[in-house]
Amino acid sequence: MKRSFGWLVLLVTFLPVGPAWANLTGASVAPGNLSAPFNRPATLTLRWTVTAGSAPGPVEARSSTLIVTSPGGGIVLGSVPRNLRGSVPTGGSTVIMETVQLPRSLMQTLFRARDPGGNRFTHFEVRREFTDPASGVTVASAPANLYLTGGAGGGLFDIARLALYFDDRSTVRLVPKGDALHAVLDIQFTGSGQLAGVWELADPASTAGRPLFRPLRMERTSLVGAQNIRIESPELPTEREGAYLLRFRITDPPTEFESVLIRYVVTSDALHRQPPVNLRPEGPANGALVDSHTVFAWRADGPVSAYQVEIYPHAPGVAAGLPVLGGPVEPPPVGVDEPPMTGMLVPGDTRSTVLSGLVLERLEPGRGYWWRVRAIGADGGVIGESPLQEIRTP
Repeated sequence: MKRSFGWLVLLVTFLPVGPAWANLTGASVAPGNLSAPFNRPATLTLRWTVTAGSAPGPVEARSSTLIVTSPGGGIVLGSVPRNLRGSVPTGGSTVIMETVQLPRSLMQTLFRARDPGGNRFTHFEVRREFTDPASGVTVASAPANLYLTGGAGGGLFDIARLALYFDDRSTVRLVPKGDALHAVLDIQFTGSGQLAGVWELADPASTAGRPLFRPLRMERTSLVGAQNIRIESPELPTEREGAYLLRFRITDPPTEFESVLIRYVVTSDALHRQPPVNLRPEGPANGALVDSHTVFAWRADGPVSAYQVEIYPHAPGVAAGLPVLGGPVEPPPVGVDEPPMTGMLVPGDTRSTVLSGLVLERLEPGRGYWWRVRAIGADGGVIGESPLQEIRTP
């Protein structure tokens, strides 16, 4: 038994032992805070430091992609494929320098990004993962914080609100053939920067079906300081009878806003000023939930050429939080100075309608709104309007 035990000791002593590989243990990046303009490609110069453990053996660090995420890394918002590699001494570290360009499309994605609550992110994170191909060990770097800037003032340049309307603040007009007509674009903004956009018009040849827009005039202007600016449209054509659609489309900076759009109709009829009419809403009930089947109805006591159903997010001077269904309903305010957020034109021989799909797309779920209907006379002027009524979306 003693002799057999000796052979066992020799066997254990001379069993081959595999090599001990050094593994990657961490990665960091400098500088820790970066800033870049949101409206053009951004060039970043980064210094990556990768460390390895002290066990003997070759260590190589490889990374194939730069990743940009929301704060905390919860949402990957974009990436830039670019290979990095470096040799890391055991028990030490190596520095890998990188100059990389984030494309304009990625910067626009970051500008538009929102958290689940609909708020802008305060910043973004730039990070990489490094892998040692021999051991298969991967380490994620600590991130660098990326802050968006823009405009001459250094603050983030952003379009906060757009409104497009005619000189009487309406979004629909009946116009005598040959009359002069202009529209006004109202812009509210933050920061300072360049606005670029184009006025576009669809004429009667296409508005009966799918509208085809053609450019009328390009706009490029500096927005700074005032936080609010009004731009007058070029003179609008009125020589041809029929329906027209006018819009202003922003091409720069990137914005969440769809092109704002208004309508006018050119008529050859001899126009005359009509007497005012009284309008009374008949449905839906004040404070009711509305959907694609809800009928909006009203009564008028005189002849009307067209009706404009208008919807507002909330009236000026009234809190956006509306009373709970079943509770007391606040009386709607008298008069609205702002153009409606959405609406639709209804023929003058119609006294009810449901909301179109285009209108419903503009309404956010779980929100309160005001609505009213306005009567349009033969001369294109407003000859009556109903009181504001409250509605809600489910």
